[in-house]
Amino acid sequence: MSEFPQFTKAQYLGALLTIVCVAGILLVYRGQQIFLGQWHVFSTQQSVVRLATPMGMTDVGWRLKDGSAQKAWYLPSTNGAIILYLHGSPGNRSSLLDEALHLAKLGYGALLLDLPGHGDSDGVPNWDDHFQESVAKALDYVVAQPETDPGRIGAFAYSMGTLTISKVAEKDDRIAAIVLLAPFTNLKDQLKYQFRSRFGDGFWYAYAGALLGGVPFEKMNTLKALSNGRPLPLLIIAGDEDTAIPLEMPYRLQKAKQGARIWVAEGVGHIEFSILTVDGYFEELRSFFGATIAEKQL
Repeated sequence: MSEFPQFTKAQYLGALLTIVCVAGILLVYRGQQIFLGQWHVFSTQQSVVRLATPMGMTDVGWRLKDGSAQKAWYLPSTNGAIILYLHGSPGNRSSLLDEALHLAKLGYGALLLDLPGHGDSDGVPNWDDHFQESVAKALDYVVAQPETDPGRIGAFAYSMGTLTISKVAEKDDRIAAIVLLAPFTNLKDQLKYQFRSRFGDGFWYAYAGALLGGVPFEKMNTLKALSNGRPLPLLIIAGDEDTAIPLEMPYRLQKAKQGARIWVAEGVGHIEFSILTVDGYFEELRSFFGATIAEKQL
């Protein structure tokens, strides 16, 4: 009968030290990947493609004060109302095309933006003040269109785009109603949640990468924008299996805006809404915009 090999105390300590060193190396490697990933997504042009313009839409654009060219797709309204669509990060103007085409069947016009540093728009994707400037220029564009009723402009934003539209709507009364899909309270807390781990906190790597990418963290606060903003109709949509944004964040945003509605889809994560054709999703959009901008308010 064979006996188990006997190890000395030094051998046990050596093995333990080896395990600790390997674990440490893996944690550092994971942290490096998180750091580089966040630095890249916030500092490097995202989704650089030449998108084919969908049938019925027109390729339009404008320039920001720094001269950077911004691009968008425009679909004229047939009922006087129009909706601006803001994608997340990374993303581009095609990200919310399904929603735009669905609502277009009811007469709503659409302006789908490539935000700065995304898609075909120039700039750096660090979500600074250029993003609000581009949305303001987008509003200038749709207001100037003869088929648009300037009092019936809505907005639909996803993930990171929800921050931008909330900041613009805080002061710009040309926006009459907004939908926030998968919104967060502030970017710092969102990164803490997304990069949480039992085996090491990846938040500081993510924070450092985003900070190096030029993200103005002190301004990345959706909760503050909604709390300080003017009254306006707001619909918040979230999935109860979102691994990037905890469900308590959308609920906190709802409490911050008087009269805001929230709709939670069961079994849905961060990106599956239009992809999975979630039951009730398009019905919620139709109902909300139908009650707010579909007809001229007296």
